[in-house]
Amino acid sequence: SPYCTLLLQALMVLLAFLGCSSLPQLPQARSPLWKTRPRRPEPRPALARRAAGQDRAKGRGSSGGDLADDAMDYLYGVYPVLIALRAGRRKCKHLWLQRSRGPSTLDKKDREARVEILGRCRALGVRIDERCDKSTLDKFCDKRPHQGVVLMCKPLEPKMLNSMPDLSSQKGRLWVALEGITDVMNFGALLRSAAFFGAEGVISEQGCASFTPVASKASAGAGELLNITRVNNLAELLADARGEGWQVLGAALPGPEDEAAASGSLEADADAGVILVLGPEGPGLRQQVKQACSRLVFIEGFPGAEPQGLDSLNVSVAAGIAMHSLRQAIGPPPPMSVPRLDGGLQGSAWIQAEAEPRAE
Repeated sequence: SPYCTLLLQALMVLLAFLGCSSLPQLPQARSPLWKTRPRRPEPRPALARRAAGQDRAKGRGSSGGDLADDAMDYLYGVYPVLIALRAGRRKCKHLWLQRSRGPSTLDKKDREARVEILGRCRALGVRIDERCDKSTLDKFCDKRPHQGVVLMCKPLEPKMLNSMPDLSSQKGRLWVALEGITDVMNFGALLRSAAFFGAEGVISEQGCASFTPVASKASAGAGELLNITRVNNLAELLADARGEGWQVLGAALPGPEDEAAASGSLEADADAGVILVLGPEGPGLRQQVKQACSRLVFIEGFPGAEPQGLDSLNVSVAAGIAMHSLRQAIGPPPPMSVPRLDGGLQGSAWIQAEAEPRAE
């Protein structure tokens, strides 16, 4: 109404006269506590914290993930596992077998090998999981071809070799020395050839590939039977061995500064032991190693037959050819001092043993 408007205007003039520019402010209400102070999360129990960290561990599987251990080897593949069990040089802890889904595609030889693996593990008291998923086994070998078999065991640690063994009167002794072989697949293939041709041992200079489960698989388990050693200074060891009567043959093409005679003939004295020295593809043996050799040898190709740019062989292939020629020259190997396959049940004999009822 007009009267109310006039009254309000008069009140505003009076307040301006008294020096009050605004009405007094009322105190604001405080915000609730639950908005200004967020609730602190409750600490998790120790058991829950451990359970949360278990899934992050390397190589954990659904059947026995608590046994994953970086200090252990996880051998995979039928024959690396089988030969490791036969050789008896490793302490075995746990065996995982993939469960079968439908008819088996394995041939008779592989089926007998799996039965033997199972029987040997039972006899040794190894913990066994027989019905594992493929994904469980994949975790232990980074999805490499495990053929449904993984064995956890102690690693084979190479021994340091300070000097070559005495030659004595034994004939046909053959050792293989490696310098700069860093590829683990080449290393495994070399071990397979060395075992096949009866090499007494393999010497690896520091820096070469180690005998890992990958190398064992590449060797088809042959590395489980060999005497694998390490040496800090290969050139010094070879020079000492040469002075003791060993024939040291370096596989390398000769250079203008090489004093050792070179020959494409892989002949050797049958009455003396032989050390075949192999180096990496490309750079080959370093000069100090070549100078420690009795002579240098190489594999001759057919002139004009090799494609342009391919003038050498893979080191594992060259090793197989060289060892074959040397074995023909020096004769059969002497009885080995390293472990060989035991005389227990093998192959189909385990099938019959497994079929017999066990005493309760």
